[in-house]
Amino acid sequence: MSIHDVPTLINQFIASVGTADLETSQAHALQLSLLLASGELSLLQFIQNLGPSLTSDNDIIRSKSLNCLSATLEQLQKSKLSKQDINVLVDFLLNKFDDKICLQYVLITISLLVQFSNFLHENIDKVLLKVLQEYDPKKNLAKVRHEAFQILQQIYDHHNEYLVKSHNSSDLFVKTFIHLATGEKDPRNLLTSFGLNITINSTFTFDPEGNDLHNSFMNDLFDVCFCYFPISFTPPANDPYKITADDLKLKLRACIASQTLFAKDSFSSLIEKLTSTNPTIRNDVLKTLLQCVENYSTETLEEYWLTIWNALKFEILHNDVSMFKSDSDLLYPAYDSIDDTDDTKCLILTLVIVQKLAQRLGDVQMDNFLQTIKGELKENLVKAKDKSKQSVLLLSSVASLSIHSFNLIVSFLFSIEIWGKYISNEYRAPNPATELDVSDETLNVSMQRDLVDNFGFVFTAYLELIARISTSSNTQYLEHFTMGNELSHCKDHLLIFLGQLLMTSSNLEKTLKSKTIQQLVKLIKIHQFLNDNEVNLIFGYFGDIIDSIIKTPFWEKDLVLGEIVTGLTQVMDTHEQLVIDNILANLLIHLESAQGDFDQFERLLNLIGKICVNHQFLEILSIRLSNKLNPGIETKLFQSIVELFIDLIVKIQATNQFLMNSWYKSFVPRILTTLTKLEVNPDEYLIDRCGDLVGLIIRFIEKSKHQAILDDFLQCKIGGLPNVFEQPHQLVSLINKILANVDKSVKFEQVEQAEESVTKLIYSLQSDEFLRIQYLQTLSILVNKFDTSDQSSKLEKYYGKKDFVSFEILIWLIKALILRTDRVGIEYLGKLIDDLTTSQDIEVKHVISKSLTILFIDLKIFDNTKTTSSINAKKLISKVTNLNVKLLYKQQVFELILPRLIENCESSENHPEISLNALSLIIENISTKILSSHLKEILPLVLRGLAVKDSTTIIKSSLSTLKITIEESQSIIQPHLSTLIPSLLNWATKVIRTGNVRINSEEIRILSLRCLILIFTKFNGLERYKASALNELKGGLDDKKRAVRKLCCDLRQVLYEL
Repeated sequence: MSIHDVPTLINQFIASVGTADLETSQAHALQLSLLLASGELSLLQFIQNLGPSLTSDNDIIRSKSLNCLSATLEQLQKSKLSKQDINVLVDFLLNKFDDKICLQYVLITISLLVQFSNFLHENIDKVLLKVLQEYDPKKNLAKVRHEAFQILQQIYDHHNEYLVKSHNSSDLFVKTFIHLATGEKDPRNLLTSFGLNITINSTFTFDPEGNDLHNSFMNDLFDVCFCYFPISFTPPANDPYKITADDLKLKLRACIASQTLFAKDSFSSLIEKLTSTNPTIRNDVLKTLLQCVENYSTETLEEYWLTIWNALKFEILHNDVSMFKSDSDLLYPAYDSIDDTDDTKCLILTLVIVQKLAQRLGDVQMDNFLQTIKGELKENLVKAKDKSKQSVLLLSSVASLSIHSFNLIVSFLFSIEIWGKYISNEYRAPNPATELDVSDETLNVSMQRDLVDNFGFVFTAYLELIARISTSSNTQYLEHFTMGNELSHCKDHLLIFLGQLLMTSSNLEKTLKSKTIQQLVKLIKIHQFLNDNEVNLIFGYFGDIIDSIIKTPFWEKDLVLGEIVTGLTQVMDTHEQLVIDNILANLLIHLESAQGDFDQFERLLNLIGKICVNHQFLEILSIRLSNKLNPGIETKLFQSIVELFIDLIVKIQATNQFLMNSWYKSFVPRILTTLTKLEVNPDEYLIDRCGDLVGLIIRFIEKSKHQAILDDFLQCKIGGLPNVFEQPHQLVSLINKILANVDKSVKFEQVEQAEESVTKLIYSLQSDEFLRIQYLQTLSILVNKFDTSDQSSKLEKYYGKKDFVSFEILIWLIKALILRTDRVGIEYLGKLIDDLTTSQDIEVKHVISKSLTILFIDLKIFDNTKTTSSINAKKLISKVTNLNVKLLYKQQVFELILPRLIENCESSENHPEISLNALSLIIENISTKILSSHLKEILPLVLRGLAVKDSTTIIKSSLSTLKITIEESQSIIQPHLSTLIPSLLNWATKVIRTGNVRINSEEIRILSLRCLILIFTKFNGLERYKASALNELKGGLDDKKRAVRKLCCDLRQVLYEL
């Protein structure tokens, strides 16, 4: 490249710029910048080469020529131009301001020159004056105005130190900014304008009182931002700048809050806009007001706090505050997630601002603030009025900020004029029968409820204050506060008053009792507020109420009882022993006396279960209840106790895991002994649930103890269990759960002998299907988990046999192996599929088809989620890994056999309907994730399955798969809609029978209707089916099943909206 190529490069740039080939023009500009940087081309030579095009009469050529200059300078290092070069260019460009066609590139080039290191400060004033005096924003497009803003931005970014030192230049900078910002409407330019306004306010110092120009600046700077408030903006489609409404709102808000000198205008203007009835606008106003309170100086806030208070007070006092709940531990909920269209957000923001305002005031003004709000709100509190709750909310929000404000406000509220007259010794006991406010000193029930609610807000303020002090890490400060504060001085009176309300008010006053319980619980939760005797007193109240409630009909639904249970769970972690002594002990007595009444017994167990939320309480409960177990207990009572412990262990382990080592020596033997010695033989379900319970406990015993646990059970050392490997016994299902839950690392000595014994027992149980299946599961888990030897010969032996029991053993052995993706298991599964697809024996094909379900079905012994779905099995505190199951075994096996089944289903030979049935049974037991990647392959079989008229299993599976397909992959469904819609309507509304059996059961009809709703919701252009579908659905409106009728109505509504 040489200097002789410059005219060519310029011409090529002018020819390519403005076309789609942006890269080409940029490449030419880069080459020109490299020539300038290397010194081969001087700036003067460059301008001379540009000369003809710069002075061209053709507007487009002239504009592109200036574009070439700016594009070249943009790619040039910012140290390459000399001061002289820059001065010459600046003068040249300032003289081009009257060339409106080129003005955009003139401004861009000036903005670039400002960034060069040799740009002199004297040029700043020249540029600013030129823009101020000879540039009219109103006569230019948004893209041109943007470049004018960019000049100011670059001047500040590269020369802010000079501007700060030179007051004349900074004043000129502000003047120019106001000139540019006035009347701006473009969203991108507004963002820049607000940003520059913030920059000016945070950088420059103004003296509006001593300087008239600065006073004018403050008015103008405020006007050029606040005139847009509240700002609304809907982004156009394909907006290249990706500006959102929130971008503008946040920047404008920050701008208004950036200058404390705006206060004289901003506070009054914002408060005026609070009168809007639009909650979105009011929320915007309040958020801006909050930011102003956070950012303005303390001196400013001390000057305007009364103005702000009067506005915010009105906002709270004259609105419904029912959304604030006295039973909450927070005065107000987090508001960020609440939509701006919600009026309740306005109330929360108002309280937040009141708090922030109080925090920002100095000590003297804070005292004035406290005295003012007390004086203004007193009249709402001396007599119970409709604004008392609002007033207490305002006072409580300030009380939660500091010890000083808390003590002052609590002392005020509990003075004899306000609440003291109700709770002091002179106060007459409340008369619950009085419903009229007969005097200033007497509370009716409605007023009692309101008063208790108001107490709650003060208690919440106490909790929030303690939390605030605790975060300061000043324990001495916290102890000083808790040892003596104004609320603690009222404690005795409060307890007496609340106790009277709770125990003497009418039993019909459920709401009053519930509210009182809520506040008594909150007093218990307050750090070191009550001693054990006082907490005992409250729990005594609760115990007495529970005793009286459980004697009434349908007591389990009682609202007061529910409130007590909720309260007890909240304080259980800190007072579990007192709950045990006062509540549990009494409930166990009731439980003892209810053994003859199963319904009452079960309801009491459920009540105890609701109260139990931590492992300390659970362990005591296990001791107390296990002591009541004996061989004479009714099986259904025993079953209820077992299921209670399963539910409680799962619930508590899911939230806070704990080791259960101690349960193995105490609780487990008692459960098993009771089970084995029951006077009435236990049914299969009870044995199964006992197995679930013992297995669950074992999983939470330390891994190191599992070998000894397994040995104990194998040697029948615990609970009087029989040796299930010697003689058939129904307790084998319990042993299966134990084998399933011990850690997979333990050693099972002589496992092969155990397998042989189990196999013999299986053959001996041909007439007892249930027990045989239990032993088949035993064999499967032994092979899966404890036997690592090669199983080829064993599977070959059973594969060669023709009797049904041998086939069952084969299937369960294959399951044991494929669960751990063992090669041998997969090999023999392949052989079974071969037999299914090629055998000429119909009976063999049917048996294999049905047996495939066993391979995919989830059993408790191979799946932890059946009992502990809410517990993360990979992070057990016991470090136990009990399963020997590969995570993706189903996917691997399914993908292995699916092509074979599809191939056979598509064939007209070898009874494809059997393979279709097999596939249907498999699909019922695999997840959507596995199925979704094969929907295209399976869809033809689904369509074929919907044509089958004699198999509920195939139809149900086809509909389930179709539903998944519609949800996951509409494109493959689209071509089949014309046949699918009539078919689904037929299954949904007609009576389809095979013999005397109705094939389209309720479940099939529901699935069909759900598929139709999805189709008409997700696909367009289906109006042609509307009339016929509505006509067909008339039959479904008379269906005997309510769920079917409802879905018919839902589908008709969807059709009417097409």
